[in-house]
Amino acid sequence: MDLVLHKHAVKTFVCSPIDCVCVWYLTLMIAHWLARSYFLSLLCSLCLFPQM
Repeated sequence: MDLVLHKHAVKTFVCSPIDCVCVWYLTLMIAHWLARSYFLSLLCSLCLFPQM
């Protein structure tokens, strides 16, 4: 899996408050067996902030 592609997909697909909340929640659930939740949470937070 390309992390760059995944990052771009997350930015364009999740940059909406409601979707972001869903992804963040799923991330917390997955955190039990996947430690990459922090990375997704960071991307999610960036989406919530105004982009320049």
